[in-house]
Amino acid sequence: MKKTLILLPILSLLALTGCNSGGGSGDNSGDDSTSQSSGGGNLPYDKEQASNKLRDLGEEQGIQIEYHAFDEDTEDVIDYTFGMKDEFSWYYSDEDQVVLKLDASNTLYEYRNTGEDGAYELAYSLPDSADTYDQLIDGYTMMFFLANNYFDGYTKVRDLTFVGRSASEYHYSVSYAGVASLSMTAIIDKDTGITLYWDATGDNYVDGEHGGATFEVTSFKVGSQVALPPIEE
Repeated sequence: MKKTLILLPILSLLALTGCNSGGGSGDNSGDDSTSQSSGGGNLPYDKEQASNKLRDLGEEQGIQIEYHAFDEDTEDVIDYTFGMKDEFSWYYSDEDQVVLKLDASNTLYEYRNTGEDGAYELAYSLPDSADTYDQLIDGYTMMFFLANNYFDGYTKVRDLTFVGRSASEYHYSVSYAGVASLSMTAIIDKDTGITLYWDATGDNYVDGEHGGATFEVTSFKVGSQVALPPIEE
């Protein structure tokens, strides 16, 4: 699915630099010449914590977040929307327009846009499907945890306001003695801990390879700013 687009070049960068998701040191095969960003400023929340905070905000107040992804390798630009309010969650992309509902009995309902009058009509329902709902939401929100998924060696750069949210900017970089390098900048929402902006570039100097990708939240609505999609029940 296209929502995984931005992850592909980044996973390649991690492989070519020998880095891993457990920390910022990477594997330099015993080479003592590895250099990386100093300070060791870690992000405030890991993926699970940030995911729980985002879900809580969506279920308690309502959220709608629009975001933009750019893949340097393919030059693809893709825009997405994710929202939650009351019992509903929704996800819009170039390929899909889906509205989900999980009721009190854990029955999952999926609604699809028919394209006729703009309303979403019931496509199917599944009983006892809370786990399926959670898996779908995890898939729709995976982009919000790009920074949380990788490295604990970020250095905090500054506090700032980004798309109306109180946030902090972090940086991470690592180089391997003229063999490879990786540089990442992340802007993290202070309240939820999700990634509002993430830019990563990497170079493999031996093979002459370069890769990069950018993710950016362009709108973050909360509470009364969020309108439910038109549903035909």
